Amino acid sequence: LLAASLSLAGCGDSAEGSPGGEGQPDATSGAEDTEAGAPDTTSGAEEEDVTASPDVETAGDEPDAPAGPPPVQWPVGDCADQPAGTGVEVGDITMDVELLDQHGQMVRLHDFCDKTILLVGSAFWCPGCIDKAPTLDAIYQAHKDAGLLIITLLTETLDNEPCLEEDLKAWADEYGQNFPVLSDVDGYIHTFTPKAGGKLPMEVLLGPGMEILTVIDDITEQDLIDALP
Repeated sequence: LLAASLSLAGCGDSAEGSPGGEGQPDATSGAEDTEAGAPDTTSGAEEEDVTASPDVETAGDEPDAPAGPPPVQWPVGDCADQPAGTGVEVGDITMDVELLDQHGQMVRLHDFCDKTILLVGSAFWCPGCIDKAPTLDAIYQAHKDAGLLIITLLTETLDNEPCLEEDLKAWADEYGQNFPVLSDVDGYIHTFTPKAGGKLPMEVLLGPGMEILTVIDDITEQDLIDALP
């Protein structure tokens, strides 16, 4: 438009400068005005294209990727802040601990204070642990609605390294464990094992309120049922 305005202004100056103000220059000037009008139309079209281009870019924006599944939420008891650890012997309140689970979340043991909890200490290199692992989920599924929770505490990988999230997930997937599988990086499970020499697998049964009911013994399914809330 600016170029068209300058062109028109130049034509006006030429008409006024013609000697005698004859009509012919006016006609010529008119033709020039008409010819000058063509670029205006083209210029206008170009401006419309420029204006339209942001719409094209906006239309081409991809929508945000859908969010992944929500994190798994383990049940948290109303008494989670009440239990205070007193020791590692039967009758004591177990010490609290916060460990990584197979979903990449930090899980606090005392969050499950209203449950009967079977802690199962295991490791990737432990044949007895591997034998026991596939049997646990069926017991959990049978009694979870009555207040049972099973927790696997994995101490080490095959290379005697602490278990990472992918190791925990591999264990849970391999043995169909739909309860917390935690990385016991500091050997929490071994605080209960001075009498057993730290051997695995081992089991600790906790009653509601995080009371230690049984340590090391071969805990039966009936033992679990008897200890339910």
